[in-house]
Amino acid sequence: MYSGISQYGWAEKSPSWFWCTIEKLDLMKQQFPKMGILSIPMGSRNSSGAGLQLVKDAVAWCEANNVKAVLCKYNVRGQTEEDLHAYWTIFAREFKGNKTVLLFDLFNEPWASNTGWFGHSELVQVYECVIDTIRAIDPDRLVGVQSFLKHEDTMDWVRTNPVKRPNVVYVAHLYSHQWQSADWFTWEGSHAWSRHYINHDYEYAREVLKEGMHERFGFIRTELGLPLLITEVAFPDTEEGLRYGDDVLKILTEWQVNWMYHSWYSPADRSMTLLDVAGNKRGMVSTVNSNLVNVPDPQLPPQEQNPFLLLFVIMLFFAGLIWIGSSQK
Repeated sequence: MYSGISQYGWAEKSPSWFWCTIEKLDLMKQQFPKMGILSIPMGSRNSSGAGLQLVKDAVAWCEANNVKAVLCKYNVRGQTEEDLHAYWTIFAREFKGNKTVLLFDLFNEPWASNTGWFGHSELVQVYECVIDTIRAIDPDRLVGVQSFLKHEDTMDWVRTNPVKRPNVVYVAHLYSHQWQSADWFTWEGSHAWSRHYINHDYEYAREVLKEGMHERFGFIRTELGLPLLITEVAFPDTEEGLRYGDDVLKILTEWQVNWMYHSWYSPADRSMTLLDVAGNKRGMVSTVNSNLVNVPDPQLPPQEQNPFLLLFVIMLFFAGLIWIGSSQK
């Protein structure tokens, strides 16, 4: 599995496209030496010119630092299916066969799109068509897909209506706090664990959290055996928040689920970024560093086994036993 950091950039105001220099990536690596994956949230400005060059530079940096890159399509509020085809065609050509790029995450938070995908399972078929476009150029490219429902809703649709293409990774986000204020979400149906963390009933809170995470998306990994990637997870620098965050990351590691903390820095001084607006480390840095776990190979979907090859191996095994037995006579 891979674990690491997600980051837009370091700009005067929070951008909706990737803007992060090599200098800042070097600083990130110094602060998180064990990070094995970098999420690159991209917008329309990253598809050409200087914006595209920033992505290419970041991928080259990842290769030099033994870090995998995930290219994520953010800022898709008004984009159509045709726009997605055109956008990913550019990156399929640019990064064809590139092993540093772990996968393309096709569509960030479809539920927030103005093009009306929220609640519409037809998005699965759109994913399949966009994957076909990518694979016509880059046949082996691993692709990530997100739900057409909100984060707090279960991804149970994967059981009955999965994306019918090979080498697909399901992508989810996990938030238990409001992104800017870091206030707990306390909706009993979807965040039943929150009040237990608030009340410092940590052991029971973890049980409720694990059950809730499994119902939302964990079953994809534990029951269906499919690859799962959490591209956004965050928590605040409070006693309860850090305990919750440590529980989340340990559960994901237990399930061998890839994850990235979102995000590293924001000039808007958001409460759950790893650095404050002055660039100082928050308490989450230690929690993230203590939970970073990486292996050298990407987590791929299970491959079908060749039954004839297995039979051949078994025959060789028994032939060896017969030869050993005969040689001892």
